[in-house]
Amino acid sequence: MDLENEVKKAGLVDSLSELPFIYIYERTDLSTKFYGAIVYPEHVRGGLLEADLQEHITGKFTMSVKHDENMDEYLEINVELKPGANGSESWSRRVKMRLLKVDGQKRRILE
Repeated sequence: MDLENEVKKAGLVDSLSELPFIYIYERTDLSTKFYGAIVYPEHVRGGLLEADLQEHITGKFTMSVKHDENMDEYLEINVELKPGANGSESWSRRVKMRLLKVDGQKRRILE
C-alpha cells in the first residue's frame, strides 16, 4: 500500500507524519498469541463446557496476553459469572483446573 498516495486521496495530507511507526491489526479470529503459540477461543471454551461450571458461568470470556514485572508473558482469561455466582479464589482455581483438563485428560490449553 502506498500510504502517502492513500492519504492524499483521503485529503489528510496535513496529518501525514514522516516518523517511523507500526500498524497493528487485531486478529479477526479472536485468537491470541502466547509464547508463539496461537490460542483459539475454542481451546478455552472446551474447558468451560464442564457441567459443574455451567451453573455458574454465562459462557462469555475474554483472553489476552499480559506481562508481569519481569516482562514474562502470561495468559489472562476473564470468565463472566452468572448473577449471584461467587467469584472467590477457590472458584478461580476450579476454573483454572478445568482449563488445564480438557477431554478427560490433563493437558495444557496450548497443546
